[in-house]
Amino acid sequence: MSPSHDSPVFGVLSHVSRFRSVVRLWALFDNDFVRSIDFMPKGYLVGHFTLTDKARFMGEYGTKVVAVLEEFGGKLLVRGGPVAYREGESADLEVVVEFADSEAAQRCLQSEAYRTIKPGRTDNSTGRLVIVDGV
Repeated sequence: MSPSHDSPVFGVLSHVSRFRSVVRLWALFDNDFVRSIDFMPKGYLVGHFTLTDKARFMGEYGTKVVAVLEEFGGKLLVRGGPVAYREGESADLEVVVEFADSEAAQRCLQSEAYRTIKPGRTDNSTGRLVIVDGV
């Protein structure tokens, strides 16, 4: 069942449809404009680590990982610092990295550059590293 022409839903759908038409038309003339519109949610790499050998973790992974993340557009938002509220097991290190989208985060973790330094993390810490989509 589709919304009636006088319903608020129809008005919103109509505006969305017109917006998409304008974007398609503009795409014919200005690809930079279309690329500037952010249709995809950001991707976030979130890590919670307990360090088993802090010196080796930092030497083999911590001092190298930021350059690898930046190579794939990663922006470090959170690294360490005090945690004001916790549930569950505590960790020594909390990390949040923002990427253009989750695919960029995935490419980073699958890259040769990251695979080279990954043992520095996995051999010297326990924890979790996940990729999540922003809203």
